[in-house]
Amino acid sequence: MKKTFVALVVFLMLCVAAVSAKSSGLGSLGKNLSALSGNAKPAEGTVPEGREILPAIFAVMYSDGSDSEKSDGIMYLSKADFDAGTYTVSQKIIMKGPLGVLQRQDSEIDISVNESQFSVETKKLATCNSDKNGNPKGDWIEATASGKSKLNKILADEISRNLNLSDKEYAEFENKAYTDFGVLQSVASTSSNKLKAKLWFKKHPVEKKSMETKVLVSSVDESKAENYAYKVSCLYVPLDKKLDPVIVNYYSNNDEVIGFNPDSLVEIKGKISKINFDEYSMTYKISSIDIEE
Repeated sequence: MKKTFVALVVFLMLCVAAVSAKSSGLGSLGKNLSALSGNAKPAEGTVPEGREILPAIFAVMYSDGSDSEKSDGIMYLSKADFDAGTYTVSQKIIMKGPLGVLQRQDSEIDISVNESQFSVETKKLATCNSDKNGNPKGDWIEATASGKSKLNKILADEISRNLNLSDKEYAEFENKAYTDFGVLQSVASTSSNKLKAKLWFKKHPVEKKSMETKVLVSSVDESKAENYAYKVSCLYVPLDKKLDPVIVNYYSNNDEVIGFNPDSLVEIKGKISKINFDEYSMTYKISSIDIEE
């Protein structure tokens, strides 16, 4: 799913100058800027009572990108440890630099929560020239420690704003966050025991919540469920290869699903009717999810 990290794009022009300088023959400038990279200063903020950090992170990830028309990128939650309260957001951006040269920027940003405080720390912020598909051309140049510190502050401020959204806006991103397959799977894989995972799902019930995702079609059959004509058997394949695929049963009355071909990737929308857990697993992992259109 394409998403635009607006704050990062706004900051991008401060970082691509080194690459542009190097590609223009001013290699020493690029090397000097790269050499300045080091330990950046994390930025901090407060989580208000009744709010949680993950929906605020998803509000950043699902920004509409109105300030970044010249960029294209993907952003995703690459790691989540719910026991430790730590999350890693990764992004790749392709955009034109100051000299009109296509450039790619990769970033990894750690967000951690301790009781009512959170911190943001940019672990990676590197730029290089690229082709239109984002394939690197030339050397990667890491942003300076000062640049990373500024980005930390930008992101912490944006997360703080999202933590104070109206109840309606916050609920929208809360739904996105807690119905995200990567999030749901990470709960089981990072919880120190099955009971903790079970309590998390009890605290964050997802039944009857809306879900939109892409799945790999296995088959389309007549439904035995009441009120639905078709059952599409699917598989959700996570971006994180350490996580297992999840069986998805999609129930619909839409005749268009008859045209779904096996092994094709399709987007489905609906409401979660049931989550089935593998009771015999050591990690209380999800075995399948039922979604009704």
